[in-house]
Amino acid sequence: MPLSLNIGLALSLLGAPLLLLGFKALRIDSLSLISRVALWLLAGTVLAFATYGSGSWSQQIGIQAPTAIHLAAAVFAAFAMLAIWPIAQHLQKTYGGVRVEQTESFQKIARFSFGRRLFLVVTAAVVEEILYRGYAIGIGQTIWGSMMAALVVSLGVFVAAHFQWGVSHLFFVFWVGLVLSLLFVFTNNIWACMLAHAIVDAAGLLLAPAAMARKRTRVPPSTHTG
Repeated sequence: MPLSLNIGLALSLLGAPLLLLGFKALRIDSLSLISRVALWLLAGTVLAFATYGSGSWSQQIGIQAPTAIHLAAAVFAAFAMLAIWPIAQHLQKTYGGVRVEQTESFQKIARFSFGRRLFLVVTAAVVEEILYRGYAIGIGQTIWGSMMAALVVSLGVFVAAHFQWGVSHLFFVFWVGLVLSLLFVFTNNIWACMLAHAIVDAAGLLLAPAAMARKRTRVPPSTHTG
């Protein structure tokens, strides 16, 4: 197995968490433009290692024109991921977890402009699907010799990478990661995964802040509970 593929796999699994830890150490906001650009560069670097190490890299990563079936599967997967959200909220409330909209990260994102929030959605959908699905599963299964091993490892790292949103939110992250992983396995189409991911993140980062803003304009300040 070419060394470049193994280096690319290590970067796909550990690159994003290490980058964000580095930014934290340097006191650089993880939601800043420079951190998002760094994630795009990471994804590009991983693809470069795939290109150098495998002649069939594009097929393994799932870079192929999506069909109507792929797009329909992406929409179905997005609905499947969003359908579990009420259950996730109930679990958070039951076990005293901090709701996502109450976290410092979400409050900060909610204050961003629509264009900046859209950039965050696109970045997460493209970069995370290349790293955790396209490379970690698509090429990872070749390196480890097992689709299941690649899926389990990539899913575990994906969940751990979202720890900043709070432990109580990891159930939802796990479900999202599982559905996206299965979508990739059954379609072998990275674009379908990106679309499904973007739909879910758009609901949380584009629609939810807008709904919260409208609610604040309708509710008298004295009734706010913080």
